[in-house]
Amino acid sequence: GRLGSGEVFEESGRAIDRLNRKLASDERIESVLLPIADGLQLCRKR
Repeated sequence: GRLGSGEVFEESGRAIDRLNRKLASDERIESVLLPIADGLQLCRKR
């Protein structure tokens, strides 16, 4: 889906992008994004 428009939505989108990049690069965790509603990020310690 789309985040929407406006300053609040743009900042939220940037924050989500930063989190996703951190999760993807952290070798200590496993992460999966499930296509439920707007997305559900599940993480677990390796």
